[in-house]
Amino acid sequence: MKQNEQFIKSFLQRFTDTLMINGGFLDNPGLFTGEMGLVLFFFRNAHFSRNVLYSDFGYDLIGRIQSRIHNETPVDYKQGITGIGSAFEYLVQKGFIEADTDDILEEFDKRIFFVHNLPDFSLDELLGIGYYAFWRMSGSSVRKESIFNTILPQVVNFMEKKSNNLFPAVSFFKNIVSSDSAFDLHDNSRKLAWFHLCCNCNNNLLSLESDMYSSLFEKFSKRIFKKNFNLGVYNGLAGLGLSLLTELDSDNSWTSLFPIHFLPTLNP
Repeated sequence: MKQNEQFIKSFLQRFTDTLMINGGFLDNPGLFTGEMGLVLFFFRNAHFSRNVLYSDFGYDLIGRIQSRIHNETPVDYKQGITGIGSAFEYLVQKGFIEADTDDILEEFDKRIFFVHNLPDFSLDELLGIGYYAFWRMSGSSVRKESIFNTILPQVVNFMEKKSNNLFPAVSFFKNIVSSDSAFDLHDNSRKLAWFHLCCNCNNNLLSLESDMYSSLFEKFSKRIFKKNFNLGVYNGLAGLGLSLLTELDSDNSWTSLFPIHFLPTLNP
């Protein structure tokens, strides 16, 4: 690792500069390929580098996201409000942002947990609601017991009806609602199950082998100015940047925002 550290840092700086130049032109606010993925990268990078310019840019992106979210923004986890809200909760829990999530996510909670809409949601949307509920319950929200006792059981009920129990994630949420308390989310077995449902840095989508470093930037420099180049986390520059940061400090907690269920294919 030491012999590659400067090499990694040089790539990371190039990726960061490119994202700062181009990040304001993304056409969606979502977590996987949109602005919220860049927010995740910039606050993660600001924490690592102690560079306040990166957190300032992250706050600018948050302002753009807030101005673009409306009643028609999908609940969808990849590009919609459940993924965006989960990332906000993660950033606050990690101390990257100082905020009261009950305040900043109040409107998200009202829309996402409006139970009368549940029968109309697809299984993917219900799973997104479940992941968002998990993040809200794992933080310091005063609403966690209400989510646990009132919302999540109904969400899981519809998950079961639409999945025929074919998805490990459904079993995971069934186990949560069968426990005695939302506060059991932090026990070791539940943590382990959660990370099994999520991406990790051994996943080819996000990890980098050491022998790739010499050709990595050459590969992306040929594509980076194409209009269709993905700047986001999923198969994009922000995801590679987050992976480089993990190479440097071994913190892969950000991967817990990316459930494997929503990563059905890996592009080479």
